[in-house]
Amino acid sequence: MPRSIPALLLLASLVAATANAQSTARERQAARDSSAGAAREDAGSPSDTGQSAAAKTKTVISGFVLDSMTNQPLAGATVLLSGTSRSVTTDAGGRFRFELDSAVNGTYTIGFFHPSLDTLGVTPPPRQIQVRSGGENFVELAVPSMRTISYSLCPDTSLTDGRGLVAGTVRDAANDKPLDSVRVVLMWTGMSVGNTSVTKVPRAVSVLTDVKGSYHACGVPIGTRVTAQARTKTQRSGWIEVDIPEGGIGRRDFLIGTRPPAAIAARQATDTGAKAPQPLGSAVLTGTVTATNGQPLEGAQILLLGTQLGGRTDHNGNFRLGGLPGGTQSIEIRQIGYAPQRYAVDLAPNKESKVTAVLEERAVVLEAVEVAGKKGSGIPGFDQRQKHGFGTFITRD
Repeated sequence: MPRSIPALLLLASLVAATANAQSTARERQAARDSSAGAAREDAGSPSDTGQSAAAKTKTVISGFVLDSMTNQPLAGATVLLSGTSRSVTTDAGGRFRFELDSAVNGTYTIGFFHPSLDTLGVTPPPRQIQVRSGGENFVELAVPSMRTISYSLCPDTSLTDGRGLVAGTVRDAANDKPLDSVRVVLMWTGMSVGNTSVTKVPRAVSVLTDVKGSYHACGVPIGTRVTAQARTKTQRSGWIEVDIPEGGIGRRDFLIGTRPPAAIAARQATDTGAKAPQPLGSAVLTGTVTATNGQPLEGAQILLLGTQLGGRTDHNGNFRLGGLPGGTQSIEIRQIGYAPQRYAVDLAPNKESKVTAVLEERAVVLEAVEVAGKKGSGIPGFDQRQKHGFGTFITRD
């Protein structure tokens, strides 16, 4: 499979960075090989023991890649080593390992790339390492810090100080191809402080995707509920909640789909009074809803936000929703006694998507009940007539 442009650029930089060092190292090695060959010719055939030892001698270059943005190992990164045609992929723990049959002492350049960094347009700088031939060599690689990435993508400091960055890609729900010139809108509620009052003001920022379907939006506040949507004139996603971590860089990818004219007409009919909601597409969503202890929740309600489509779970906590529009959509799941949860789901036409939902029990706090008591029955004339003995009186006693 052909490498992406960032990978080719990184490989070219690795080769250029070490060409001189490798050339010199090869010349030295060639000289040593020539001398060793001459010595073998003089001494006759080499021993089997010598050949076995040489065959078993390998140079090992190992290490791990750290995602500085999350302070977690970076899985799925492709690591390249200059002077070789080899590349390796980091495992779930961010670890990688090269085993080279032939390598000379010297300076090598090592680098890596990752799809998430390609989306941001960030290429981590390569590192030069000293390699010992026939030994173990360890190296640590890391993604640039959030601040470094944020300032490189948002040079205007007014959009970075105390604010966040949201980045991702937009693809067609039908064929998964990246889309150019898609508008991504992010909205939130801000506060406007006046001389005598504080009012809530809607805020928004919008950007367009590039030819690779990538986007990044600067100036998004941290710690504020933000919703986002990707859309064109004919395609769109649902409104999705975006989480921006403390570091200030959030990621949200979108699928956008087209609703057939028949589905739009059916929705209008539903809005004007039809009882049964009409399908808006051909996507299907299945899933399971459980409590935190793993117990299936029967009768939980699943709603596709922005539509009238929904359903409920069966006795095993399973559900199936059909006739859904393609694209990234938001569902809300509710059950009595549990806190509602929202999930973003990627839906594709004529395909089935799955989601696993876990609801947390909600503590029910009742308001205090005050009980007031007073002497007497509170019935007009009752206590006075009882006092004078007029009539028959029935009391609690």
